[in-house]
Amino acid sequence: YRRLKEQLSMMREANPKCRFIYVFRMNGDGRPILLVDSEPENSKDYSPPGQIWEEAPPYAKKVFGGATPLIAEYKDRWGEWMSAFIPIRDGNGRTFAAMGMDVDLAHMKSIVAYARLVPILITLFVIIIEISFVFIYQRSFEFHLRQMKSQSMLGAVFNSSDEALLVNDVAGRILSVNSMAVE
Repeated sequence: YRRLKEQLSMMREANPKCRFIYVFRMNGDGRPILLVDSEPENSKDYSPPGQIWEEAPPYAKKVFGGATPLIAEYKDRWGEWMSAFIPIRDGNGRTFAAMGMDVDLAHMKSIVAYARLVPILITLFVIIIEISFVFIYQRSFEFHLRQMKSQSMLGAVFNSSDEALLVNDVAGRILSVNSMAVE
């Protein structure tokens, strides 16, 4: 008993977010009995061996029905918990006890919220980048469209002018002439 109690206490100390660790079994009338817990004997939350666990969540019993480890939320007089129950089996595979671990539900919810936040922020960042690319592409397209219209209008004015017009480069080479300059 003492060695198991020390091991449960060390497990709890190794994980400060864990509030309670305990081992329990079912008695003859199907009620859970606490066998050992991680609380010091002078703690107000200490449960002596053999204490009936009156506030046990209903799903804690399922671990004795052959269920694999269970994780669920529940509320009791000590708080709101995310609890895990794992079966302890004998050599024949029969579950004769179970170990439970309670972690503060608010802490677990904050971990889940943080885990959700990262992909949400990444998705938001990707969407902002995509919207920026669409905006830049649209602006570039509109600029090129205005430039083409301007060149088209300039070409129409250039070719329909009654005056001879020449376009030359800085070296003086003629690049383009309108129809009046050809005549």
